[in-house]
Amino acid sequence: MISLPGGQASILATARIPGPRQLIFVLFALVLFSSQAAALAIGLRPVFRRTAKLTAVTGDFGRGKLNARYPGGDGGDEIDELGRAFNRMADRIISLLDSHNELLNAVAHELRTPMARLGFALELARENPDEVANKLSLMEKDLLQLDTLVSELLEFNRIRNSDPVNEPVSLADVCVEAADSEGALAPPGIDVSVENHLGAALVQGDRRLLLRAVSNLVRNAVARASSDVTVTVAASSREVTITVEDDGSGFPSDFLRSAPRPFHKGDGSCGSGLGLSIVQRIAE
Repeated sequence: MISLPGGQASILATARIPGPRQLIFVLFALVLFSSQAAALAIGLRPVFRRTAKLTAVTGDFGRGKLNARYPGGDGGDEIDELGRAFNRMADRIISLLDSHNELLNAVAHELRTPMARLGFALELARENPDEVANKLSLMEKDLLQLDTLVSELLEFNRIRNSDPVNEPVSLADVCVEAADSEGALAPPGIDVSVENHLGAALVQGDRRLLLRAVSNLVRNAVARASSDVTVTVAASSREVTITVEDDGSGFPSDFLRSAPRPFHKGDGSCGSGLGLSIVQRIAE
């Protein structure tokens, strides 16, 4: 009992000393917890190791070591799956970088040819002023080629980096419009026709891009045809198919696999080499 000054209040203070049994129980609980914590730490050590490895790999990749990969194999837990997801992402990035570098090299090559011809024509014009008029048409042709190439490159890049419009589209109308516009530019004796097995049904898509894709295919077919180009639009239970056929000799079999690659041209091609690449990107 503790009495405060003035005798106004008092506080009873007691303290219980644990007995031997209680003390043994407390000590046993502490030992058990410590052993479990140690076992847990030992059990989690491989997890910490793999997490540290994944952190190191992602850090190396971010610093430019592009061959850095997580070494986990098949199976495993969520950490291994995260590592495999990182590896897939890294492979995709490398593929995109390789495609980007290949495209840059191809662009440089394609730009160099008409620019070299322009420089040569200007040099000839300086040396022979009387021949300037004859060189102008060649220079205009090269400028047109450069303008077409730049426009195709901008479209090729715009398709990947922009969100397509999702609107109701009549593919039959798209095919008719593409056939009419490209058929009007076809050489004499080349007939472009449309077979519509779809009717007036609509699909969801970007009409401008779909028209561009079909027009590119028809333009290629017109360039290869002997007399006829047929555009067929048809539907099954799950999909709509547009087929562009011509009666020409077709592409060589060894060219087909690489035909959609940018600037990969067939024999005798006068285009930019981006037409089928644009078609593939629109389809994707």
